[in-house]
Amino acid sequence: LSRAVERLRGAGISAAPPLVRVSRDRELPLSFAQQRLWFLDQLEPGSHHYHVPVALRLEGRLAADLLRRSLGEISRRHEILRAAFPNVGGRARLEIRPPGDLGLPQIDLSGLEKARREAEFGRCLAVECRRPFDLARGPLLRAALTRLDATEHRLALTLHHAVTDAWSMGILTRDLATIYAAFRAGVPSPLPEPEIQYADYASWQHDWFLSPAMERELEYWCERLAGASFRLDLPTDRPRPPVRTERGAVEPLHVEADALDALRRLGRRRGATLFCPLLAAYAVLLFRRTRQTDLLIGTNVANRASRALEGLVGVLINQIVLRLDLAGDPAFSELVERARVAVLEAHENQLLPFERLVEELKPERDDSRHLLFQAKIDLQIEAEEGLTLPDLTIAPIDFALRVARCDLHLSLVAGRTGLDGGLLYNADLFEATTMARWAADYRMLIGEAGKRPELRLSELDAMLDVAEESFRAEREFDYERALYERLRPARR
Repeated sequence: LSRAVERLRGAGISAAPPLVRVSRDRELPLSFAQQRLWFLDQLEPGSHHYHVPVALRLEGRLAADLLRRSLGEISRRHEILRAAFPNVGGRARLEIRPPGDLGLPQIDLSGLEKARREAEFGRCLAVECRRPFDLARGPLLRAALTRLDATEHRLALTLHHAVTDAWSMGILTRDLATIYAAFRAGVPSPLPEPEIQYADYASWQHDWFLSPAMERELEYWCERLAGASFRLDLPTDRPRPPVRTERGAVEPLHVEADALDALRRLGRRRGATLFCPLLAAYAVLLFRRTRQTDLLIGTNVANRASRALEGLVGVLINQIVLRLDLAGDPAFSELVERARVAVLEAHENQLLPFERLVEELKPERDDSRHLLFQAKIDLQIEAEEGLTLPDLTIAPIDFALRVARCDLHLSLVAGRTGLDGGLLYNADLFEATTMARWAADYRMLIGEAGKRPELRLSELDAMLDVAEESFRAEREFDYERALYERLRPARR
């Protein structure tokens, strides 16, 4: 622990400016992430690619008027939810609007047949989540309530990424449950007022940007990524369009608990978290498809290293780049060690905004690809559980906009029953059958590498050769059987 403290001191973390409230009597800055999101919206006004939706199942006795009041209190409590970003002289300006009634339009599906209600809600949800926002006018938070019957409701919240991230959506859900329960009991909200707001964080970020700590992080990243290729040559089923599209699809992926436990044990022996063997297996999969041994893989970090940021609503998430070296035909256990070192170093330098890194590296512009990486991985531990109130249960509904911001994104959740998630891929580049094969390869890699971490990269690759031959034979058999079934009536 003392070595870790000294290392952080050496990295200049203690030299960062304090995070405090700033005066609202002056122009408030946008964070670097907000500047990028505003710029992207200027290029493609009204795009839904940066919408962040959440859908909640409300079971029990619901008071819709109290729910509406609760949403208004949340908007008052977190001022970033009242933000707008007008264009003033060619640049964005942050305006915080006064608190007001957020509104809660309602849709009643109780008159439909019971079997049709959920399907119709899904259709309405998809439409609502894609409805454009006007960043210049706001608000950038919408809510809609759907009634299925007297004790079944669905709440859809849609926010623009300029005011939220995935961590923030968890905060909003918990705040909503707490405030609604208090209003239901006839008492004020028990939540203390936030010590800081997102505008304070954005101001701190700009001060940090001018500090020596930022220069040290920038120096680390430039050195770490020196000589790297920002091009991952994944074999695609269709020609890559000249301008990158973001039409996504998902290939589900599940790994049993015993295989996941083997990876956890391997990680513990190497002093690594579960993320490291999962990352190593992903690198093997990418090597399998590209034959590249120097890989850049993106991942998200919550970017909430201090207690003051844990309850802050806003877009704090940051992207970092993990560089993995697969040269020398290493054993899988050695790959886990290389992943551990890469992850630790990257997290020690995670404050540098991704936008600033791109600006410094100046990669060759290619509108058909993500700027620094085309493959990404994320891991969450346990899906968020439902919240139980005296007369109402609130539970998340599995729903997300299928937006593929890079070619391939492995998104995973580790829980008690194993590993769940999927491969989010660009559907304009890949066929579903291809992704099914890649997901099967990844499952095999996890299973075999967890049991036999001494296997080398070449041996894992050879095992996948055998699996691919079996897969192709099975596909040919299925095709011939289907053809036989279609021709059998004619033969009769």
